Amino acid sequence: MKRLLLLMSLLMLIAALAAIWFTGGLQAGEDQAETKAAPPAKMERFGIRWFGDGAWQPLPERLPEQLVLLVHGLDEPGYLWRDLAPALARADVPTARFDYPNDQGVVLSSTLLGSWLPQLRQRGTKQIVVVGHSMGGLVSREYLADPVLDYRKHLREGTVPRIRTLVMVGTPNQGSPMARFRLVAECREQWTRFLQGDGQLLGAMADGDGEAGKDLLPGCEFLRALNARELPRDVHFAIIAGIVSPLSEADLASAASHWQQNLPGFLHGPVNQMERQLADVANGMGDGVVSLASTRLPGVEDHTSVRGNHISMLQGDGKPNHEPPPAVPIILDRVRQTWPERFPKLNSSTQENKP
Repeated sequence: MKRLLLLMSLLMLIAALAAIWFTGGLQAGEDQAETKAAPPAKMERFGIRWFGDGAWQPLPERLPEQLVLLVHGLDEPGYLWRDLAPALARADVPTARFDYPNDQGVVLSSTLLGSWLPQLRQRGTKQIVVVGHSMGGLVSREYLADPVLDYRKHLREGTVPRIRTLVMVGTPNQGSPMARFRLVAECREQWTRFLQGDGQLLGAMADGDGEAGKDLLPGCEFLRALNARELPRDVHFAIIAGIVSPLSEADLASAASHWQQNLPGFLHGPVNQMERQLADVANGMGDGVVSLASTRLPGVEDHTSVRGNHISMLQGDGKPNHEPPPAVPIILDRVRQTWPERFPKLNSSTQENKP
């Protein structure tokens, strides 16, 4: 009996930890009215919608030539963008978001993305920067690399906008064991939607059959196939990884350099070994859901780690005048680098919001 109680307690603890790291949901101090504005109750649940006048709306008939497209991750009800979308709007950067059944297999979600991109091109958009959080980065990368979806062919035909930059935030490029606990995140998503008046009867079934969780496991067939494909050379890839360790890789390197300058030479070896060991701990911890090592992708040098967990690096606590989440100014900067002359307000925004 004691063993059974211990096992149940352990499972509840694991579920609680998974819920904390996987979720944002409603946090203390969050403005309820602001959250209810996204998404509008009468709008289609899946597809691309537009951020205008502080709220998400159906796509207008005409769109600007450049815009940023946000792609959410696994079991995310859509409120993750409450800091990033307004920050882009303040810099006059047109912003849209793509919602999809976030429990279905990644390939299906990438296919759905490919079916919606012509809507942007038909409305006048020629170039986009894609920001994918967590699994959203895999959905976007699969669309770019899958030979069946054939992004290149559609680009040559002029039926889809050119993807200039893909920013992957907390994306498990090498998988995450925490995907095994996706049932907890699914329950949180449906509960959050219900609280916000966006719930649907049997909404979990509309989100897919759970294949997404399998596609995120380390060493799975989907990730092996995706990671074997060559990255498009004309797309800039940027990775932002969260780290909940009190020390980042940069902190450790700086400390090791300082120690080496002030310690005798025979201690330099132990100092370097200590730095590597501490870096391994930081890498293994990552953002609490995705390890730092899992975010890395061969051939992508633009890799930045920030202090924060899987959610907090992109979504603040909802309190008035809070500091921008650490990933937001980095994303703004990558948009600025993509279109240096297009959005002048980004120059001041990236300086003011640097972490």
